[in-house]
Amino acid sequence: MLQEIKYKGITRLPSDHDTFDGEMEEMYNLANSNGELRPVLPPDVIGTMPGQFIFVHKNQGYEHFITLDGADIKAYNYNGSSITLIGTITNIYGETLKKVESVGGTLIILTDKEIKYALWKNTSYIYLGNKLPFPVISFALAKKEVPITTRFWVTYDSYSSDISKLNTREGYNPRSTGDRKSSSTLLEGKSVVSSDFENAIMGKINSKLQLMQENSAFIFPFFVRYALRLYDGSLVMHSQPFLMLPSKFIPFHVSIDDASLNKIEFDFLFASKLTYSFPAISGISNYSDLIQSVDVFISSPIYSYLYDGHITGMINNPDYDPVKYYPEKIIGGFFKNREDLMNEITSVGNFYKVLSIKIGDFGTAQSTKDLIVKNLDALVNQEPMKDDYRTHDSITAENSFTYNHKLHLSGVTVTRFPGFKLGTETCYYDGAKSEAVINIGAQPFVFYPNTDCKKLHMKSTVDIGGVTNYKNTFITLSEHKLLNGSFYVDPDLKNIENVATPLPIDVIPIVYGLSQSLKDLEYNKLYVSAFQNPFYFPVESRVTLPVGKIVAIASNTQAISQGQFGQFPLYVFTDDGIWALEVSAEGKYMARQPVSREVCINPKIMQMDSHIAFITAKGLCVLSGTEVECISDIISDNNTRASKLNISSFITATSKPGLQQVYQTDDIETFLQDCVLAYEYLNGNGRIFVINGSYSYAYVFDILSKTWGKIGSDYSNAVANYPDCYVQSPDGTVRNLSAIPSSTANVSTLFITRPITLEDALLTLKSFRHNGILKSSLNTVVYGSRNGVDYTPVKSSKSLLFHSNGSPFRYFKIAVIADLKPSDVLSGCSINFEPKFTNRLR
Repeated sequence: MLQEIKYKGITRLPSDHDTFDGEMEEMYNLANSNGELRPVLPPDVIGTMPGQFIFVHKNQGYEHFITLDGADIKAYNYNGSSITLIGTITNIYGETLKKVESVGGTLIILTDKEIKYALWKNTSYIYLGNKLPFPVISFALAKKEVPITTRFWVTYDSYSSDISKLNTREGYNPRSTGDRKSSSTLLEGKSVVSSDFENAIMGKINSKLQLMQENSAFIFPFFVRYALRLYDGSLVMHSQPFLMLPSKFIPFHVSIDDASLNKIEFDFLFASKLTYSFPAISGISNYSDLIQSVDVFISSPIYSYLYDGHITGMINNPDYDPVKYYPEKIIGGFFKNREDLMNEITSVGNFYKVLSIKIGDFGTAQSTKDLIVKNLDALVNQEPMKDDYRTHDSITAENSFTYNHKLHLSGVTVTRFPGFKLGTETCYYDGAKSEAVINIGAQPFVFYPNTDCKKLHMKSTVDIGGVTNYKNTFITLSEHKLLNGSFYVDPDLKNIENVATPLPIDVIPIVYGLSQSLKDLEYNKLYVSAFQNPFYFPVESRVTLPVGKIVAIASNTQAISQGQFGQFPLYVFTDDGIWALEVSAEGKYMARQPVSREVCINPKIMQMDSHIAFITAKGLCVLSGTEVECISDIISDNNTRASKLNISSFITATSKPGLQQVYQTDDIETFLQDCVLAYEYLNGNGRIFVINGSYSYAYVFDILSKTWGKIGSDYSNAVANYPDCYVQSPDGTVRNLSAIPSSTANVSTLFITRPITLEDALLTLKSFRHNGILKSSLNTVVYGSRNGVDYTPVKSSKSLLFHSNGSPFRYFKIAVIADLKPSDVLSGCSINFEPKFTNRLR
């Protein structure tokens, strides 16, 4: 009786009793390709690099290999035939490397402490650090020279009675904190003078204010703010709003200069120009490809003048007037009250672009440059500033993924921005990382770019009689109505200072509570950068999932279901399963639905042509569309075998001692615990290589035939750069799995079949033949067993075809050790046997 058997791959399922003929107990340096066993050739060596190969930075015109050599991150150039050192990019002393990514020419290095950036430019990498440089710009107001008279007198002979009324009428004092009248209440009252006289006075005021505005003179309070303009147009790292005060509560003075002569004095000395200055930034030219400019924005004027007000009488001259010879009484009714004005100051949220400073200009210090704002009355027609969302914060991530020219981060930890420092004061913001260091100078307005911040701690020391005393002032911050942040403004619009009474250290301890580092754990959020901009992660692009933690990210490469190709471009692997992300009409990701409850336990997932491989507690799984399949369960040693051959003598006889370690292996569950995955796409639908540097072999899974094998391996890690996949040995040798090997040397191979059950009877082996295209000889041993547990050699031979005539057995195993040529192919075997009939006479 003749039986044809096709060779398959390694399995542990089903049990030995029910195994299918041709399945393998072990298979080494062989892989099933298109139903045939072929030797797996070692890929050619393409070069050697010291350290651990971690990433390929490939862009137009170059391919760089990035390594971790000790604590140094180094770059090597690969030109297709050789590997040469470019140089050291940076070091990560005291840090743990998480991952390396790239977007365009920018290299992104993730550690447990921070995200570092480097930029490839011309012939080397320029290290950019973990943050973009933030320029400190100082703004000031100076007297504005305008071609108009700012102080003048007008005699109103025909309005003597009106002037007389003003001399005897006390009006509303807008500085009185006890008077809570609003400006709307004032407008409801009637003027104490005739409408003609009031119109004459108001006409003089309005015309003068209009002339000043046309001459770009600042009269009323306003805010100025600036931000970095990146190469893609994004605005990041906004400054705090600076409150500029050409005037405070009263922008000009109108008074009765000489009642007897009916003479009115008009004084408009609060006409200012805006200036700016900044120190030089060392190495700013390194950022010229990333930062386009620093753009300056200002708010519309905060009008303290009532254009439609009424003359209400005389009011007290404010005590903060810079010119002391002003009269004690001035005409009132033109000004908003204190409460309304403060409400307007604290409600400013719109800023408009007035200047772009090229980033290269910051290479040289500049001082007292005029910032000319033309057409102040048309300011709102300029580009508005988009508000900031915590771009001063520092972030790091446990994992990353680049897709569609965007950097995706998961396992994000946010360290809060230290904040802006007020002049010489030591400042701590509630929940901030450390002492504020960005000095904005003295200000009546303080701002922290996070609404969670509730308090500012100002701390300073004072030497009193040789004894160090401490001053601690705490200022409560309020959430801003229109800006993403918290603020405080001095009620008198005076610069904020530490006004606490000095106390010795034995009376009051130094307060450290507000300087404690606070980290926000954003483990359930996916951070997505702007297009081709890994420095900016817009808040509207972030995705929040109802899970505890995002473990890894991968892109979808085929339709999830019919008619839905590309609907779910990303898979997000979480501690609660796998989620598919959908793209909204606005181009943003949305967490639509979970596609599987399988939990990835290793962030080193691998993307292939139409599959994603990842490790779970069950084993190695493959995701395709919405279907998840565990492909390692068929070789799991949890499925115990009834027998395992002792082939030590066979290995010794063939002078292949290295095969003993390969045959007596650990279970796949142990192997997977600390493995890396590699993908070789050349054969069929590709092969998955499961590599563990602690072993002298690796597992190979052929996707098309869905069969397992083993290969000899000293690989310690793998780096994918589709379609290439590089592997590295501990000695630094680098190979490319996806390059066709050029070797013609023989390959040492081994395979052992699982029990072959030809008939439900005792059988005598008559002849055996290997099928395939073979130019090499095979060392073959046929083992037989009657109970399926204990096996004994039946026949050994080096021929492809041999005959036998011995004792009958119920089960058979075939063991082969051979040095195969690259062109050799094994498809199966033909076995001729003769049943032993127990009901017949011999």
